[in-house]
Amino acid sequence: MEQDISPIDRIEEDSDYPQGTISIEKDVNKLSTCVKMCQKNKECVRVVAIPRKGWCIMKNKMHTEMVKRPRFISVAVRLTPTPKKEEKKDKRVVMKLDISPADRIERSSNYPNGTISIEKEVEKLSDCVKMCQSQKECVRVVAIPSKGWCLLKNKKHRKLVSKPGFISVALKEVTPSKKGDTENDDKMELDISPTDRIEQESDYPQGTISIEKDVNKLSTCVQMCQKMKECVRVVAIPRKGWCILKNKMHTEMVNRPRFISVAMKTTAPSKKEDKKGNDIVMTLDISPSDRIERSSNYPNGTISIEKDIGKLSDCVKMCQNQKECVRVVAIPTKGWCLLKNKKHRKFVSKPGFISVALKNVTPSKKKDTKDDAGAMKLDISPPNIIEQDTNYPEGSMSMEINIDKLSDCVKICQNKNGCLRVVAIPKKRLCLLKHKGHKEKVKRSGFISVAMKELAPSKEDNEKNDDVEMKLDISPPNRVERASNYPNGTISFQKGVSKLSECVKACESKKECVRVVAVPNKGWCILKNRMHRKRLSKPGFISVALKEENPSKKEENNDVQMELDLSPPNIIERASNYPNGTISFEKGITKLSNCVQKCQNQKGCVRVVAIPKKGWCLLKNKLHRKVVEKTGFVSVDLKDEIPPEEEEPEDNYVKMKLDISPLKRIERASNYPNGTISFEKGIDKLSECVKMCQSKKDCVRVVAIPSKGWCLLKNKMHRKLQSKPGFLSVALREVIPTRKEDEKEQDVHMKLDVSPSDRVERASNYPNGTISIEKGIGELSTCVKMCQQQKECVRIVAVPNKG
Repeated sequence: MEQDISPIDRIEEDSDYPQGTISIEKDVNKLSTCVKMCQKNKECVRVVAIPRKGWCIMKNKMHTEMVKRPRFISVAVRLTPTPKKEEKKDKRVVMKLDISPADRIERSSNYPNGTISIEKEVEKLSDCVKMCQSQKECVRVVAIPSKGWCLLKNKKHRKLVSKPGFISVALKEVTPSKKGDTENDDKMELDISPTDRIEQESDYPQGTISIEKDVNKLSTCVQMCQKMKECVRVVAIPRKGWCILKNKMHTEMVNRPRFISVAMKTTAPSKKEDKKGNDIVMTLDISPSDRIERSSNYPNGTISIEKDIGKLSDCVKMCQNQKECVRVVAIPTKGWCLLKNKKHRKFVSKPGFISVALKNVTPSKKKDTKDDAGAMKLDISPPNIIEQDTNYPEGSMSMEINIDKLSDCVKICQNKNGCLRVVAIPKKRLCLLKHKGHKEKVKRSGFISVAMKELAPSKEDNEKNDDVEMKLDISPPNRVERASNYPNGTISFQKGVSKLSECVKACESKKECVRVVAVPNKGWCILKNRMHRKRLSKPGFISVALKEENPSKKEENNDVQMELDLSPPNIIERASNYPNGTISFEKGITKLSNCVQKCQNQKGCVRVVAIPKKGWCLLKNKLHRKVVEKTGFVSVDLKDEIPPEEEEPEDNYVKMKLDISPLKRIERASNYPNGTISFEKGIDKLSECVKMCQSKKDCVRVVAIPSKGWCLLKNKMHRKLQSKPGFLSVALREVIPTRKEDEKEQDVHMKLDVSPSDRVERASNYPNGTISIEKGIGELSTCVKMCQQQKECVRIVAVPNKG
């Protein structure tokens, strides 16, 4: 496709706008032709094109935000709002905010998408609201008062986004203008008993049924609500004498000065409740009982609401009889049962509510009672070190059965070399011992876990040592962090500590201690090293950071500047840190090569992280996390490390000839870090470097430094392209074939014959980690069998239309 649009800066390079596609046109030779097609379509506002394919994709207003997409381009056809040139011509009108009450206006708020129309030069917000009221589908207005712009929105708008200078008003919440307000202002008497039913400074947005004015008593407001079946709550503004009746669709409580709220005691009562006046209590007869999520609600996605349900099992059966039902939410004190489909929202804490997921429900009761009778006792102290509903997959050393106490499970782990964690299933009395190879934690109902590092004294020790109330005698007191805990990194655990200052002194006496965590009402003192995790909010816990957590000035003066003497220098990753997985920590290292040698001599060391200006060297094992940007840090992967040699004089360097054809295959100023197989010197031709790569099966790319005559052979594990002057690169097996080669290849359509079919993940790719690429495969099952025959193969990715 010829990019013949003027001016050229209208074209957005490497950009795509997902969703909102009207149509896709192919074989379009000019970008201007694509734009003209869009202009002829009223709802088309943007085009996205793929020039190398000649494809033109027309987009409407429902497209999402821009995402980076190589070889895609985009042009906006109808801009919303209008371009800057038109804005200058527009007469800007400052809009008067004449809506009342004024607190109905949401400040600095925008609701993207769902725009019906944009009106300009609107002088009053009330005029904007009237325009919305005159359109059936309009449910909200968004305005820019400084411009005098009014945007009318339908139900398809997205959630609230903070946007300075924007305001919004929901139509259901709009009340009459100020003139009416001043005439009808009255004070309301709060005559509700008991008074603690009144929620002060609280509002429940949305779900408004009606707004009543000139209401002199709060009891009158409540009576109005009781007469309406759908009314479940009243919100009142006493200084105005306003009474707002709310239905079940209101959102959660927000803090709103001078507003009050009262919930109806008999919210949507059933017929039996009306006559008897008593709620129905539901029996929780689901087994196992730990499948029931307490104090939990899943808003939205309600299929139906059933009342007068005496058993939770009956509620579950109703759900099982409906195909789309995946979860039940119940209110046992009311006997209510809400059936939910997949569209429900995430978990929300709600006292008095319970929930059961259908996939987790087990039928039999007898098995349950047997299991519950002999459940494992959780006798570990302090109890907060037990991670509830947690599993750490893989890395199991052994499984112990019929364990009566969690402390017994822990003792078995302590007596076994390499055991770092236990995972237990209390109701089954099973104990799993885990080594370093376990994966990260996943949520698993009914499972618990304890890390050996966090282990506190046993229950017998607790009975011997009476808890002591700790005095917080630290000065200044603002050093104490309230309700805070720092998990992991525990050095020791002390009990019976009567003063916080004693806890701090104990920490100061240990070099590696950088922080204390204390439980004052127990008299507990926990010393922490630098390996502790980030702060977690924990009521009843406090923490104090020691000054030694940051090196003192004296230590800083003793630091040694480290020389970065590795060659080639591109194997050094700048401003990069790999948290966790630290084997040892060395200071006073003068050369980075010395740091690397220490790693080579240490079993399990795969990477070094260094702080050159301090002379610090950290040796890392495989358990380190992903790279994070950290100024002043450097890192070297041992796989890519090239042993330092004596510096060669510049005269010894051989200048490399770039004799590759065609030359456009050569990527200039480009480097691909990591994945180095070997490092060759004195190479005078680039073609020789390429031949070396071709002779090795796993070599897919060469990186060369022509001025030095250096040649680096790379495998598939190399990282993404980085700009590096003086470097160049050639891809060996990643070269995109020419069109003639493509035409020669006969594509095969692959049959998706894997069972069950839901194992197949649609529209999904997993980059990197490729072992081999096989073509002309007619069946997906054949592809799977190839993977099964290779030990290291864990997943296949297929392109069915290519075979």
